[in-house]
Amino acid sequence: MLIRRVLAGLVIAAPLVFAVVTPAQAAPPNCGTPENPRPCELPGTIPGHPGNPTTRPPGHDPNPGPRVCQEFANTVDCYKEGFGSYNDNDGCYYRVASPQPAPPAGAEAGSGAWYERTCGLNGGPQSFTFPPQWMTSPPQGVGMTPEQLARYILARLVLKGASIQIRPEPTGKGLVGMPVWMWTTNEPARVGPITDSETDYGLTVSLTATVDRIVWNMGDGGSKTCSGGGTPYNVSMGMAESPDCGYKYKDASRNRDGSLGSYRVTATSTWSVDWQGGGESGTITVIRFADNPVNIQIEELQVVSK
Repeated sequence: MLIRRVLAGLVIAAPLVFAVVTPAQAAPPNCGTPENPRPCELPGTIPGHPGNPTTRPPGHDPNPGPRVCQEFANTVDCYKEGFGSYNDNDGCYYRVASPQPAPPAGAEAGSGAWYERTCGLNGGPQSFTFPPQWMTSPPQGVGMTPEQLARYILARLVLKGASIQIRPEPTGKGLVGMPVWMWTTNEPARVGPITDSETDYGLTVSLTATVDRIVWNMGDGGSKTCSGGGTPYNVSMGMAESPDCGYKYKDASRNRDGSLGSYRVTATSTWSVDWQGGGESGTITVIRFADNPVNIQIEELQVVSK
């Protein structure tokens, strides 16, 4: 029976033609900005499956969880590293080709995907990997690639920018040359870590999202890059400098007419999302902006002489 499946696959695969691989699609414009804070690295669709990545694409496992795959009453792997997911209909393994070649003539981008098919891995006389085949819908039992599943999980996570906390407080005044403390509220949605996992047709992927760094733009043309969310200020610390996220202004915040003005402080958080599953791993970078920019007034340090 397995030999007949393989021979049938040979007949089907015979007319296939290799396609020319095209460069990866560029990130959508105007992403990763305060007006449009979605991460540029997170695509709006999964290759071959147009639509919202937070919705499981048509053809994928509607009931994620443990899956049992059988061939001739023998239990086989539902997912094999390097070969993809098991198809109950023909006993072969399918995976989305990566990188994706250009769509065939007459097909629109996003209307399908190229799949690689390997047969004979479960006791056949010989295994065969066929040239990529264009399909408008996923083969039965074939789920996402590990990276696609990671991005599917990422799309439902709540990753926020910093909630700016600063000392001196915006309602007060700071002095030139005196320490300024910056930090964000210590909550998972602001700094992490956030962990999650998902199973799709026998493939399980887990990920952990953590803020790698926050770049503080201090409004005077200077900036400070801090690892993590910074240390909260306490009055017992007096005029000490922040141990991990501080700044000193060199000039007072003066308006053009000489009156006391203010510096506008903003922050940009870079999240590192590390994922692993199916024998693969990777990191996805996500950018988020602070949702509460603040203004801070800085005055000259007055020296009194006798």
